[in-house]
Amino acid sequence: MNVPVTISWDGYGVHVNIPTDRPDLALQFIYVTDEKGNRSVESGGPQSSGNWSQHHFYRSSHTFRIGNVFVSGGRAASVTFAVVPNIHATFYAQPRLVERAK
Repeated sequence: MNVPVTISWDGYGVHVNIPTDRPDLALQFIYVTDEKGNRSVESGGPQSSGNWSQHHFYRSSHTFRIGNVFVSGGRAASVTFAVVPNIHATFYAQPRLVERAK
């Protein structure tokens, strides 16, 4: 997509940034792996902490599933992310009055 990516590590979490204001692109965190190749659990289990927006994310406090055990506090050795198309959607809700049975 011809967009530069900046990745940094502060010893605790990983910062990833695409320095752009293009509304058609977004940055998406996928997972990190630890030194032993274990992937972080980002859905279906404990979540890592951090913050994110369309063009950056910071993730720390990673949780890894090793067998049937969740292990927190692992250090990231690599990060997997994607630069994806950003699709805008608008949702409208139509309220409806429902009478309660007496």
